[in-house]
Amino acid sequence: MIAALFVPLSECSRDGKPPTTSVPSRTLLQKIFPQSDAQTDYDYGAVRLGLSINGIATLIAFGWPLVLALINQSTAGKRRAWILHMLELLLCAGTIYWIYLGTLVGKRLWGTYLVFALMVAYAIAASVDLASGWRRKSARQADF
Repeated sequence: MIAALFVPLSECSRDGKPPTTSVPSRTLLQKIFPQSDAQTDYDYGAVRLGLSINGIATLIAFGWPLVLALINQSTAGKRRAWILHMLELLLCAGTIYWIYLGTLVGKRLWGTYLVFALMVAYAIAASVDLASGWRRKSARQADF
């Protein structure tokens, strides 16, 4: 998810008019990671980072999976681990909503869909962990 800070999330044209000059052909690297020019602005998550509310929210939206993955290692098999899994599911939904709002104005690019796919995969993994924890708990209670 941290690497997703550096992929293009959206593109927004400045005037809404097609360029009057001819557009030079782009290399593959320029097509994958486009740079802003006179006609178009490209939005990258890393550009939003800073000491503002928007910057801190962006850092949380992209950085929480790493922090919770490290915390998850220490809480595995513990009694209240389900709270962490529920928090992960809520943060997945929040990240998808934050990226959706951030790319609402412009045309979404491949980076946005990458973030959405990563969050869905993380949510599925958290749901599986939550279900397996509940299954183990109910099996232990049935043994008594």
